[in-house]
Amino acid sequence: MVLEVFLGTFGYFGIFLVSFVSSASIIFPVPFFVLIGGFATILNPLILLFSVASGSSLGEVTGYIFGKYSHKTIKKILKKKEWKIENKIEKWFHKNGFLTILLISASPIPTDIVGIFSGTVNYNFKLFLLAVFIGKLIKFSLIIYGTFFSANFILDYFGIDLNSIIN
Repeated sequence: MVLEVFLGTFGYFGIFLVSFVSSASIIFPVPFFVLIGGFATILNPLILLFSVASGSSLGEVTGYIFGKYSHKTIKKILKKKEWKIENKIEKWFHKNGFLTILLISASPIPTDIVGIFSGTVNYNFKLFLLAVFIGKLIKFSLIIYGTFFSANFILDYFGIDLNSIIN
C-alpha cells in the first residue's frame, strides 16, 4: 500500500530524489538499498537503474563541493610535514583518480571521503562525476538485477503471482 502510494505520487522521479538525498548526506550514509531492491520487482529495472544511479551520483557532488570549498582550512590544519605527504598523494590521485573513484563508487564503501578528497585536490569535476556515475551503475545494476532475477525465480518456484500480491 505504501509503495503503491509512493510510486503513484512520485514515480521514478521520487526514486531519483530518495537516492539523491541519501547520497547527499555527508559522512552518515543513509542505506536505501532495501528500498531499491523492493522496487526492482515491480518497476522496469533499466529505468530504475538509471534513476537511482543518476540521483546517487548527483548526491555525491555535496562531498566534492565540501572538499573544494574547505581545502584552504584543511591545508591550514595540516603541518608542513603532513602537507608534503599530501602533495605526493595528490599527484598520485590526479594520475589514478578516475579508476579509484570508479572502484570506490562501485563498492559498498561510502563515497563521501573520496568525494571530499577529490574536491580538496581540485580533481576534474566532470571526470569525478563520470567515474561516480559509472561506479554507481555497476553497484546498482548488481543490486537491482540481482533482486529482480532472484525474486522472480523464487516467486515462480513457489507459483506466486506478484501482481495479485500488489493489487
